[in-house]
Amino acid sequence: PITAHAYQRNLVAKETIDNVTGVSVREEYTYDDLHRTTLPQTMTAVNSDGKTYTTEYKYTFEDDDPVSQLMAGNYVMLDFLVGERTLCDGRELMNTKTKYVQHGEWFYPEYEYKSVLGGAFFETAHYDGYDDKGNPLTIISNAADTASVIWGYGSCLPVAKVVGFGRSGLSSYANTVNSLETTSSPTLLGSK
Repeated sequence: PITAHAYQRNLVAKETIDNVTGVSVREEYTYDDLHRTTLPQTMTAVNSDGKTYTTEYKYTFEDDDPVSQLMAGNYVMLDFLVGERTLCDGRELMNTKTKYVQHGEWFYPEYEYKSVLGGAFFETAHYDGYDDKGNPLTIISNAADTASVIWGYGSCLPVAKVVGFGRSGLSSYANTVNSLETTSSPTLLGSK
């Protein structure tokens, strides 16, 4: 019998030196021992002033959230990022989390959260609804600022962003929204 072994080569360390200032930064990377992702689990940077900055990455296969477990288990979406934590000399500077939602066979970000200096998490973004191409329709930033995105060119590119309205608030502008969504060439509304 023939046995084959696949080996993935990952960047383990690198050092960058600025020739003008002489400042150097050494970065070291660690990876998942079970090879569930080729992306780094941690990145540690030590700069010439002796400070150590560490970024820890958390993926779906490490998360207890049921949607993350579904993504990692049934859909083999192991390396979707669900969290990122940044520390300086062991003190937490920032921590972010992303919660996903399932629409049909696809998964999309639904909420993004952030914590600063070890404080409580607060919502930074809420994606309220997606179209059939996976484009976000309404984005709520910082739990208060609402913006609707209108997609044109076959739902490939955003053609308008309406601030202050959710998608349902645009119903009185249905004709304009429909004109923008069916845009297939770069023309201005009302021009001939």
